Amino acid sequence: MKRFVFLTVCLALLAGCSGRDSAFVKTVLAGERTHSFIEMPTVARPDLTIDEAYKEQANYLRAQRRLGRTVVGYKVAYSSTTSQLRAGVDGPVYGVLLDEMAVPDGASVIAGGFRRFMIEAEIAVMIGRTIDKPIESVEDLLPYIATLHPAVEMPDVLYGFDAEPGAMDMVAANTAAYRYALGPGIEPVGFDPASLEIALYAGRSRYATGPAADCMGGPLHVVLWLVQRLQENGQTLEQGHVVLTGTPTRAIMQASPDAQIAQRYTADCGALGKVTVVVR
Repeated sequence: MKRFVFLTVCLALLAGCSGRDSAFVKTVLAGERTHSFIEMPTVARPDLTIDEAYKEQANYLRAQRRLGRTVVGYKVAYSSTTSQLRAGVDGPVYGVLLDEMAVPDGASVIAGGFRRFMIEAEIAVMIGRTIDKPIESVEDLLPYIATLHPAVEMPDVLYGFDAEPGAMDMVAANTAAYRYALGPGIEPVGFDPASLEIALYAGRSRYATGPAADCMGGPLHVVLWLVQRLQENGQTLEQGHVVLTGTPTRAIMQASPDAQIAQRYTADCGALGKVTVVVR
């Protein structure tokens, strides 16, 4: 009898926890479990604001924490003017990176793990110590930066092949953050990462290139924007956090369900080095 009562109480508590999830977050979680596309939140809520979208993102992250996942950093999307024009947005947005999303340099990634595959080449920034005061400039930011890394990001595009998500849709779904890989790090001493040219390769073919400066003037400016945005919300970047600063190049995106994506992908960040993943 005592065991039955204990189990009943546990189930009630679990039900109460899941009951805190919004309808949209429940849809996102269900899509993850069934590996299926979901409907964009702006279909049902065309007047969804950016603040409301970030609240949905926060609700999603609470659900992930209940599953034992932890925050290890952030990604900034739409950091280049080109990506903003292509997506029809007027500025960058951010999502959160969780511990299960990182894969090693040179690792294999299962193609079937993606609902719709996408890959980008970019620069990542590793935070060396927690930012515990307001930051007004890149010069203020530099003492908090540990290393810069070549990076590839592989979002899981969860809205389907015909969908055209806007900023609110992307923010609510945590900017489709799914997998990323970092190459070896270099201390930000003696060179300006904004001067680098970023290239994305599919196999041996160079798919696209772009100057790192196209992302808000350079990766450190992207991190500065993120720090200030987080601090407005009472948050900050902590020691060990990774920041994916967005791509200045065109991304590779799976065009149709039967498009072949299984091959080697490399981000070449010039003097910063390379990082590679293999999709199988």
